[in-house]
Amino acid sequence: MTITIYADSNIYRYVASGELEITTIGSIRFAYSSVHFDEMIRSGNTEMLRGIEALKAVPLVTNENGEYDIDDIGVCLEYEDPYENFKKYKTDNESVDDAAISSIHELLINFLGADNYEELRNIPSSIVDMVLDATEDEYVEAGDLVHRALEKAKDFGDFIEKDLSKKRPLSETRKEFGFPKGATSMHGNDKNPIDGIWEHMKDKAGCVSKDQFFGFESSPGVEVEQSRIESVSVCHLILNMVGFHPDKGLPKRDKIKNIMADGQHVGYASLCGGFLTSDYRLYKKAKAIFKYRGFHTTPMHVPYVAEKMSATLVEPGVIKKFKLDKKQ
Repeated sequence: MTITIYADSNIYRYVASGELEITTIGSIRFAYSSVHFDEMIRSGNTEMLRGIEALKAVPLVTNENGEYDIDDIGVCLEYEDPYENFKKYKTDNESVDDAAISSIHELLINFLGADNYEELRNIPSSIVDMVLDATEDEYVEAGDLVHRALEKAKDFGDFIEKDLSKKRPLSETRKEFGFPKGATSMHGNDKNPIDGIWEHMKDKAGCVSKDQFFGFESSPGVEVEQSRIESVSVCHLILNMVGFHPDKGLPKRDKIKNIMADGQHVGYASLCGGFLTSDYRLYKKAKAIFKYRGFHTTPMHVPYVAEKMSATLVEPGVIKKFKLDKKQ
C-alpha cells in the first residue's frame, strides 16, 4: 500500500538546495498542495519547485464535496510537471481579491494582540466597495445585495467600535485563560495536549464547547460550515493564541500569512499518512491536532542542520526479518 507523505515547504526547499537527502524504502510518495503555490506567489521564490520535481511529488486536493468518484476525503492526482502546474495555477488565480484577504488578516492579527484599530475601521467600507464592484458586472443582479452589504458593514463597524477599539496584548489574553507563561509550560508533554489545555481553561471559556473553541464546530450564533482544511487551520491559530509552541511574531502583519499557511499545511497533511517538516513548533502543533481529532497521520520532524540533513522514510511492513532459534 502506498504511503503518502505531505511535505512542508521547508522540506522541498532543503531538497532543492541540496541540504536535505531523503531515502525511501517501499512504496512512498510525496504530495504538495495549492498552499505551496500560494507561498511561492507571495515570496516570488520558486526554488521549492525543484524539490517537488526531484521527489516526484503529486498534487493533493480535497474531496469533501465529492468532486472525485472515490471514497476518500483527499485525492492525490497524477504527477505533472510542477513548473507547468505552478504557471497554470498562477494564471488562474490572478484575480484573487487581495482586499478581502487583507481584511481577514487584519482581524486575525488583532486577535493575536496587534494594535491595528485604524486598519480595522476601514474594513466596513471595503466590504461595500467589493459588493459595488461585483454588481457592476452585467451578470450579477444587484437586487438587495448592496442594501444587505450596507447593513452587514454597519453591524461590523459597530462590532469594531465596541469590541476591538482597545489594544489587547496577547499576554493579557493568555493570562485570562490561565496561561501566563503559555500553554507549553503546562501541557507541552501531554499525550493529548488539546484535552489538557481545555481542562485547564474550560471554566474561563464562557458558553462555548471544546470543539467550538478550537475551531471544529461553529460558535453560537455563527452558522458557518468549515472544511477540514479551514477547521484545522483555525485550531492551529488557537494553539498559537494560548501559547502552545507558538510561532514568533504573532501580532505582526508580515507574519500572519505564513502562520495561516502553516495551519493550512497541517490541514492538507491530515489527509495523508504522514507529515514531514523541519519546523519543530509546527510539528508539535500538528501532532496535538492529529491526536485530538484522531487523524491517522504520523507527524515527522527533521531538525535543521547546516552541514547536512537526511531522512529515511519506510513503508510499514516492507522490511521483514527472519530468524530461527539456534538448534540446541
